[in-house]
Amino acid sequence: KVFGKLQESYIAEDDFWKITTFELERNRYSSVFNRIGINKENYKSVLREDSARGKFFRKKVQRQDIVDESFDGFLDELSANIVRNQVPNYEYIGRTGKALRQSPFGNFIAFPLEIMRTGNNIITQSIDEITSGIPEIKAVGLRRLLGFGTMVGGVPYGLTEVFKAKNNVSDEEMQALRRFVPEWSKN
Repeated sequence: KVFGKLQESYIAEDDFWKITTFELERNRYSSVFNRIGINKENYKSVLREDSARGKFFRKKVQRQDIVDESFDGFLDELSANIVRNQVPNYEYIGRTGKALRQSPFGNFIAFPLEIMRTGNNIITQSIDEITSGIPEIKAVGLRRLLGFGTMVGGVPYGLTEVFKAKNNVSDEEMQALRRFVPEWSKN
């Protein structure tokens, strides 16, 4: 009973971040649509265009039936596709990951696999946006790539330096410590 409640709490936290990301992406693209003149009256014709806009958005929506229903469906599908590909979802780890769960690595193998999948997808989405040929979407891609780079490179470095300063640890002491810690902990 306690395990079930803990599992529900864990799932609720994952859902919270998926919903938050969905709403942020939907709002972001709704704003872009306003700036580039895509609306409920013309979105279907834009999708049929042989223009940069048409090609980009056709590539970014997977479920055409939802897109065909309404402009809100189009925005929802675009945002949901980004969330599916950029927020960890442990159902997407594949057969290899599921087989590895049976190994001594256990369930924890899913997290690094999902971090690799979503990290790759964030970079791919950023590059697609930057090379879309649409200045407003290029700006979204540049912000996305900068944010990802900051989280991957800047934040870990910054936190390391803050805690070294807080605890009065020098670079030399860190190097000495690395000689004694296990291989997996040397970063």
